[in-house]
Amino acid sequence: MGKFSWPCVSIGLLTLAAAGWTVLAWLFPFFPGDQPLFLMVQGWRREWLNAVALAVTTLSWAPVAVGIGLACTAGLFLARRYRDALLVVMLLVLAGAGHALKLVVQRPRPPYPVIGTEPGSFSFPSGHAIFAIMLGGVALLLVQETAWPRWVKYLVQAIVVLLVLAVGASRVYLGVHWPSDVLGGYLFGLPVLWGLLWLRARW
Repeated sequence: MGKFSWPCVSIGLLTLAAAGWTVLAWLFPFFPGDQPLFLMVQGWRREWLNAVALAVTTLSWAPVAVGIGLACTAGLFLARRYRDALLVVMLLVLAGAGHALKLVVQRPRPPYPVIGTEPGSFSFPSGHAIFAIMLGGVALLLVQETAWPRWVKYLVQAIVVLLVLAVGASRVYLGVHWPSDVLGGYLFGLPVLWGLLWLRARW
């Protein structure tokens, strides 16, 4: 097999998984296991955890995520890393396409009380999860390419991974998404991210 065959196969399989997951979400208002897992997470509610969940989820709120992405783009451009600046811009555009997918699937939100402002859009896929996985993936790459000591890289990357997972968990905790919505967001973001990183490596 060619040098780039395995990345292509992986991207293709992830894309098929995301497409299949999306079709199922279009057919069913929630998946088996969604309700028990949703209610289990709801049982964790504490006042201090409410504040943490709201703070974490704000990191991937579209206006904040786009602001972070644009700031990152500006920094990369000033550092003359034009390829990486373009990569971040493309990720932001494609993340917006993930938000548009909500209008196609039109899955309703979970019928439970929420913490904070109740969203007015549809449920699938989780836009917060899309932004988190895409920006988090770029952050992992950029950290890996720094000249920082190895232990600092690992520490920062571990924090990034935890934040990406925490964003997804916060959407379920706040009562605005089924777990399958969050997984759908990750599944949408992964092949897009991987595909763009593959293109970057070939550029």
